[in-house]
Amino acid sequence: MREVAPPPGGRAPRHGRGGRPLRGIPARDARRASLARRVDERRSRTARQAEAPVKRGSAYGINLEPSSPPERGKVRPGIVVSNSIQNQRLDSVVIVPLSSRAPEIWPLRFRLELPGMNASYAVIPGIRQMSKSRL
Repeated sequence: MREVAPPPGGRAPRHGRGGRPLRGIPARDARRASLARRVDERRSRTARQAEAPVKRGSAYGINLEPSSPPERGKVRPGIVVSNSIQNQRLDSVVIVPLSSRAPEIWPLRFRLELPGMNASYAVIPGIRQMSKSRL
């Protein structure tokens, strides 16, 4: 193998996909924020101001009605898993409902210990996107 000297600028090139430099996490977050800002511009000012901030990892009571079997349609706690930047700008969030029933199928339910709540299980197959008005 032959040795390649660094370019005249002194730094060796970082190669990513297609020879482009690798992008770090901050650049990816900036792109997400830009997309969320553009989507937010489509909403009315009153719709943007009326909502309380929804943060990733927060627990809310969620209304799962209307539902169709085998889904359970009732009010239950849920954890917000969507990105906080998108939660600020969009009208909907992605949530994972919680259940107090022990897991029937182990890999699809995870036990969570949340302050102020009984032991709960995250119901992974029940993940869904819903309007903030249903929180």
